[in-house]
Amino acid sequence: MRIDLYGPCWNEERMIPFFLRHYEPIADRIVIFDDGSSDRSRELWQQSAKVELRQLDQGESSNITVMTEMNRCWKESRGRADWVIIADIDEFFYHPRLRDYLAECTANGFTILQPIGMDMVSADFPDSESDLTKTIRRGVPLHWMDKPAVFNPDAIEEMNYEIGRHEAAPTGRVVFSPTREVKLLHYKHLGAEYLVSRTKELRDRRTQLDRERCWSVHLERPPEQLQRSIERMLAKAREVI
Repeated sequence: MRIDLYGPCWNEERMIPFFLRHYEPIADRIVIFDDGSSDRSRELWQQSAKVELRQLDQGESSNITVMTEMNRCWKESRGRADWVIIADIDEFFYHPRLRDYLAECTANGFTILQPIGMDMVSADFPDSESDLTKTIRRGVPLHWMDKPAVFNPDAIEEMNYEIGRHEAAPTGRVVFSPTREVKLLHYKHLGAEYLVSRTKELRDRRTQLDRERCWSVHLERPPEQLQRSIERMLAKAREVI
């Protein structure tokens, strides 16, 4: 069985080691679309033999550019991969034996997964050598992260993702697995320092069009509000792995 992974990247040098540690054993090919990174992201990607690095075309909003590319890039896997995964660098699809599970889905005629979205949390940013799914195992349910982003490219005609890929309207032979055994772990709340600094980086990238359309408006939260969100999550988080 072959699995292709596609994802966008912008200045993710702190998260890339965790991403590769998680997905290199799962995916046969990892295609990363760099959105003009100015840190060490490109250097880190090039150290992996599985990664194919591409450049995103710059437009009036990275939200539009990424959405457009993620709606079309996976189609090149038709006839060459059994499953594709679409993931941001802080999104980890988790199952204790994901490749085996996807093979079982194929045998049972299922063509797309509906994962259970979980917002993971830690008080501090993890050691760069750690495996996040082993060291940060607590989180809270986050339903808008139930992204249908693992699917059979030969069965699905279009995904029709909207901005952020939180909403989709897949067409084709759409057969969801009746059980939801895969979790989508969102590793964003990794300590207040990281959350505040990353939010500022992304906020500074918002274009005039983003503001007019109210895209990524959550990035406008002040540092004290971000700190409180970490504290609230830590208080109610439960073991999810």
